[in-house]
Amino acid sequence: MMTNNLSILGATGSIGTQALDVCEKRGIRITCLTAHSNDKLLEQQARKYRPHTVALVDEQAAKRLKTALKDTSIRVLSGMEGVCVCASDDAADTVLTSVVGMAGLQPTLAAIEAKKTIALANKETLVAGGALVTKAARDNGVRLLPVDSEHSAIFQSLQGMQRKQELKSIILTASGGPFFGKTRDELAGVTLEAALKHPNWSMGAKITVDSATMMNKGLELIEAVWLFGVTPAQIEVVVHRESVLHSAVEFADNSVIAQLGVPDMRIPIQYALTYPERYESPVKKLRLTDYGALSFQKPDEDTFRCLPLCRSAIERGGLCPAVVNGANEEANALFRQGKIGFLDIARGKSGSSTSPTSPPARWTRFKAKTTTRCKTCLTRTKQQERMCGRTYDNSEFGIRNSEWMGAACGDAPNVYRQDRSFTIRDRQSLHWRVIWLENRNLRRIQFTHFQKSIVPAAAQCIR
Repeated sequence: MMTNNLSILGATGSIGTQALDVCEKRGIRITCLTAHSNDKLLEQQARKYRPHTVALVDEQAAKRLKTALKDTSIRVLSGMEGVCVCASDDAADTVLTSVVGMAGLQPTLAAIEAKKTIALANKETLVAGGALVTKAARDNGVRLLPVDSEHSAIFQSLQGMQRKQELKSIILTASGGPFFGKTRDELAGVTLEAALKHPNWSMGAKITVDSATMMNKGLELIEAVWLFGVTPAQIEVVVHRESVLHSAVEFADNSVIAQLGVPDMRIPIQYALTYPERYESPVKKLRLTDYGALSFQKPDEDTFRCLPLCRSAIERGGLCPAVVNGANEEANALFRQGKIGFLDIARGKSGSSTSPTSPPARWTRFKAKTTTRCKTCLTRTKQQERMCGRTYDNSEFGIRNSEWMGAACGDAPNVYRQDRSFTIRDRQSLHWRVIWLENRNLRRIQFTHFQKSIVPAAAQCIR
């Protein structure tokens, strides 16, 4: 059913601003708008679209916005609590979640609990909490409508499929980003300015850098597994430089159906907001003769190593995708801040020319200030726990088959736990600050500090 009243989470970003353009042309009423800290732009949007509530995660920015809007009746909220209020707003029938990163998980769950239709533009929500989100959606009878161009293309191509058994595989296309065809030597000194020059799409800084490393395609692979109920082996990633064929579906009889269009996010945004109906779009008409030819190539996984890392994470399951996503969010931010190089995002340590293939130095001991213990063999004292050599059970962390913290007691890392915080250290002085935020049965991981690139280190832990 077409959306009549919409709440937009992440209104000042690329998806949010384009969604507002679609809503203006389709006459969709805006009930709530949220952003992280851009109070100036959110004020302009609030005055133009007149939502009854706006929210900013940043407390100081919210105070400035409240002062700026004091001549209106618009309610101004702050913090994640304010975003969740907007996500569960009674007046909205659809919530567009376009928040950047894993921060979108909590408000998406709040919207699902309020039984809102979800227009999902935040892939990290499913990467970090796919099992939790899809189960919550099923339990509440909520539809998840993809907004990412590739997943929208898959969703559109699947319309009319009678039985799930008819689906054979998914062809997930990738533009290749600004550095397709370059070698690792050529990528060694690339700048942020070069990484932000995407050849086809206009996107935010974080996702544009992810596109340059092909981490974005890896995250989309994980998202597709959860959205469409397929295995990683059923998803083939193909580089399509023109970004005209947005993705395709192969059926049991080997026929392939694809969705094509000019590279403009307003097409998938509008389809999610008007599904299952289609209306005239502000996007220009696709003329294939303008392109002449379309190209398709295999991705270079030796150069762009984030893609196979994501595939490995979803094959392992458990919290492995959340670990990889959290590591990437931090590495991406450090690259944009000029603190690490482009290749440091996806390799073992700064300055290394090769990716590590062996596990980190042997974990030597385990200390804990809480009752984290092996079910069968751990002798516990008040301040310290000592482990024998038997298999260590990580089930209370939601990690399957002891995949993350070491396969045996004698291999466990140094872990100092205070409440829900962990500091993990190895002999290479790679420091992680891991914050576990408990939401129902999910412990979500965020990496908030490290001294060296942690994406491959996370990969070592899940191998």
